[in-house]
Formats: sequence, C-alpha cells, structure tokens
Amino acid sequence: MAVRSKQAIAKMLSQSLLLFLVLPLCWGADDHFRDITKNVFGNESGYLAAFADFNSDKSIDVFVLIAQDSSKGFTQIDLNQALISRFSEEKFTRTTLLKDLPHRVDSIIPADFDGDRIQDVLLYSKETSTITIYWGTGDYANATNLLDLVSVKDVHAEPSLFDFDGDRIVDILTSNDSSRISRRVITCEGRSCNRNRTLGKSESTLAPMAVYHSNSFVDLNGDLNPDLLISTEKHFEIWIWKAPGEWELSPHNRPYPEGLRASDIGQSVLVDFDSSGKLSHLVQRSTRSSDQILVWVPKANSTFAGNWQPVFTLKSFKFWTDTSYQNEVNAMMALKSADLDQDGYPDFMAIYVDPSDPRNVKRGVVSLLNRPCDKDGACPLGRTLTPVYNPGDFKKFPRVTNLGFFDIRENGKMDVLVTTGDLKQANWSISALENTYAEDACFIKVITVSGLCAKDRCIEKKNIIEYGYNQPGPVVTYSIIDSEGKMRSSMASQLYQTSHGSLQLPYILFGIGLSPNFVESLEVRMPGLNRSHQWTQIIPNSQMLVIPSPATEPSQWQNKLFITPSRKMLVTGITLLGVVVVNVFIILALHMMEKKADKIERAQQAHRFNFDAM
Repeated sequence: MAVRSKQAIAKMLSQSLLLFLVLPLCWGADDHFRDITKNVFGNESGYLAAFADFNSDKSIDVFVLIAQDSSKGFTQIDLNQALISRFSEEKFTRTTLLKDLPHRVDSIIPADFDGDRIQDVLLYSKETSTITIYWGTGDYANATNLLDLVSVKDVHAEPSLFDFDGDRIVDILTSNDSSRISRRVITCEGRSCNRNRTLGKSESTLAPMAVYHSNSFVDLNGDLNPDLLISTEKHFEIWIWKAPGEWELSPHNRPYPEGLRASDIGQSVLVDFDSSGKLSHLVQRSTRSSDQILVWVPKANSTFAGNWQPVFTLKSFKFWTDTSYQNEVNAMMALKSADLDQDGYPDFMAIYVDPSDPRNVKRGVVSLLNRPCDKDGACPLGRTLTPVYNPGDFKKFPRVTNLGFFDIRENGKMDVLVTTGDLKQANWSISALENTYAEDACFIKVITVSGLCAKDRCIEKKNIIEYGYNQPGPVVTYSIIDSEGKMRSSMASQLYQTSHGSLQLPYILFGIGLSPNFVESLEVRMPGLNRSHQWTQIIPNSQMLVIPSPATEPSQWQNKLFITPSRKMLVTGITLLGVVVVNVFIILALHMMEKKADKIERAQQAHRFNFDAM
C-alpha cells in the first residue's frame, strides 16, 4: 500500500508539473500584456496621434503631438520612426517635424494628397477651423522635411479621408459652413487644393454633421465597394458609391440606438464580428442607467433595416467620456478593435473609469474577448464579449487617455500603444505593451498601397515598381478551411476611419487560428474602381504587400509575399528531423542484424564444408 501511495503521489506531482509547464501555453490573450516601454520608446513623451509609413521604408512610424504649454494645447509634432530589424529588438527614434506652430493642433492625418508618391501631413485646428497641409519633399535625411504650402479655412468638421473619384489620390471629406450642413470634398493637385465638389445636391435637407463624429469610408451594402457612413446630430447618414465620382444618398438612414444623441454614442467600429464575410457595425453607448456595446443586426433580406442589440454591458464602471479632455485632446469615446488571440474573431479594448471618482483620474483598460455564445440564439450573431479588466501590465497605467494597436515585432500579434498623463500638467507619455499570447496561432497581414507613380516614372522606366502610400478604404476578404474542416470567411476594411484619434493602422491583420492550412483565397478590392484581384493558396504567417498597378488591369496587380517563420515550422522541422534520425537508427539496426545473420550463415556453411571434406 505504501509503495502504491508513493507511486500515486509521484504520478500526481508529475501531472502537476506537466500542467504547470503546459498551462502558460494554454492561456488566452486575457492576461498577456507585458510592459516593454523602455526597450521600444525609452522615456518618450507626447500624445499618440496617427500611424503611417512616413519615409517609405516599409515600416510604420508613429506621429506624436507635443504640448509644451498646457494652456496652448498641442503646438509641436514629432515623429517616432521605427528602426525595424526582423531579428532584433524593434526601437523608435524621435524626429521633430514641426514646432512652435501658431495655433493648437487637434489631429494629424498623414497621406499622399497630391499623388506624387511622397507622404504629406494634414493638420486640423478646431480653434481656427483650418486645415493645413504640409507637403512632403522626400528629403527624409533632414529633420525639417515638410513645407507649408496650403491652408484651407472655414473647415467646421474634422476631416476624413476617402477616394472620391477612384483615382487612388486621397481626398478629404468635411463641412465648410458653421451649421455643418454641407458635405464638402477637398481635392488636391499640383500642391494646390480646391473644395468645389460636394457629395450630392440635396444638402439643404441634411442634418448637421456631428462635432465628434465617426465618419467612415467602408462597405455598407455588401458589394465590396466602400461607401460613406457619416455621423450627424440625428442619425448615421449613408452615401452609396455608384461610380467614380458618383455618390447617392441612401433613403435609409441608420438611427442611433433608442433615439440617443450623437454625444451619447462612441466612435463606430465596423468589423466582421462573427466571421461571416460581412462587416458588422458596433457602437458604444453611455447613459446614466448603463453603458453598453451594441451591434447593428440587419433584418432578413434587408441591407439597411435592422435594430441595435447589446453584446456587452459594462457593470460597476462606465466608459470614459470626460468632456474636459474632449475639449483639449480630441479624446472621443472609442472602442478599438483587433484580433488579440488570433482566433479569427475581432476582440476589443476600451477605456473605463470608476464613476465614484469625481475627477475621472482612476481610469483603466478593459479587454473584451470575442467568444461564442453559451446558449444558441441568446446572443446577437451568436457571439458575446468576455471582459478582462486591466489585463497584465495595464495595471501599471492608471491614467490611460488613448490607445491604439500596433504590431511592434511584426510577428502577427497585436501589441498596444497607450498615452498616459494628466491634462492640467500636460505630462503625456507613451507606453508600449507587448501581446505575449503564447499560442502559436497563424495570421495573414495585408498592406494595400496606392501603387501611384511619381512623375510618370512607371511609364519612363517599365522595370520600376512604385508602391505609393497609405490607402484608405481597400476591402480584403479571405476564405480558409479551419481545424474542424469547415470553410470560414472573414472581411475587413483598411484605414476606414482617420478622424478624432481613431489610430487605425494602414494595414489589415487577420488571425486565422491554430490550423496552419493554406488560405484558400484572398481578394483585394480597391475603392472607387469596382475592380479586385484574387490570390489563392496563400501560405499562413505571410505578410502581403498588394500593389494595384495598373489600376484598370487587376490581373497584373502585384503581390509581394514575406513569410514569418513560426514555432509550427520549427516543430515541423524538428519532427521531420526526428523521423529521419529514427529511420536511420532503424536502418542501421537492421543492417547490423543482417550482417550478424550473414556472418552466422557463412560460419555454418564453412563448418558444413569441412565436415563433408572429412
């Protein structure tokens, strides 16, 4: 009995040790965020403003606003440039682009506005109702590489980027009257801009555009062509793309949940919530009774009719909607989306605050993991959100003001960059938290650029490949056979929001789960062209750079594929090597046995011969 007890204890200890070793590999993304600020940023200060590849080195840089005097707001713009080395630690180095600006800056929107394949920077000042575009010179070696060449006044709605006429040159949507009734389109050419175009002719009947809005350039009717979703004071307004430069106002507006005001609604999120191959519309709502996240559920056989249904209710806390910050740092209530655990379903993050704190200083981050519903039919679209409050090292940052996702190590895992600080002291700092989710899930990253040429270089030199710059609105869909043998599809839109600190990345990152199967098909459609190209049998853990040139010939669009090795490849290689080694040992053992048998047989034959000779 004693021996059996010892054996049982030993077995239990071994099982516990095995569980201890395996458990970290089985944890989800709920508690796996590690502070790596010192390695990535050091002691950088500033307020996160935008992401873009500023110097055309195929690495995403971080634009930062600096407030040297809190009473004047942000008056300096710095750039944290990524020093990317795929085999070492990624770091950022700071460059000052603009300083001592004459007026406060509320937002930064980088893009190529004149189609010269050089990154420009748009600044918006709510204080002066002015857009200022600093044209890029392409001289990235010098700190001062922007020239102020154009300003547009009487801009009363924060600008949003889209492609009005399908020429792959970024256009600007805003309103140029104090009542915000107009839907003005600003286009630039040859470093001069005009605003003579409008979306439609029925502006007198439109509702005022919301001050803090979530205007989006995204597919709303399922035809893969990006449309326009405009936040007004009364409802979400929908403009349907018909042809290059032709937009039609939909008669079916999307009402706010339960008749709430625009100020009660957070920034819209449009993602494939249930991996159905269609985009879902999610919003935050904040009322005195409760704070919720709702999803728009369309009715059967209807593109626009539907209703709002809750997928998450925030208990004991409230979403952060501090109006004092809104007036100074453009901190609209926002829900950020990324696939944190790479299971193929988008997860979310939001800032919450303890309502018992009258100063709203005690702020935290809640991670909302997209999980299947426990009961069939009890959740909209069959999915629900599971909250994890202050996951991992987020506990170190009690005063988070804004956050954005960023793939720091380019390994397909969405890390998080946050701004922390205090309004009155203007002591903003930037922090980085690494997503250390241990599962070796697979991913596909898709970067779609404009493919524009600089000064007809593509025509003059046919062998030159021009990448272009960040492109808002491309739609990407993919299909894959999952680990259960079922075909699953997903859809996403690149850089569909650019206003009010949306902090969207100029690429799309799909999680495709633990199955290392080939992606059956991946389709990319460019906005305003009604043309797309489809690739098949894409290798998992690939980063795709899609160059849509020539724009009118999708069959010639190029795809640069970069493969990121994963643990699965290493395990596969080790397994293959192990099989080879085992086979070699088996062959050697059989060979030795055969030699021994041959030796015995020869000895027997020699003995038989000698006996016969006698």
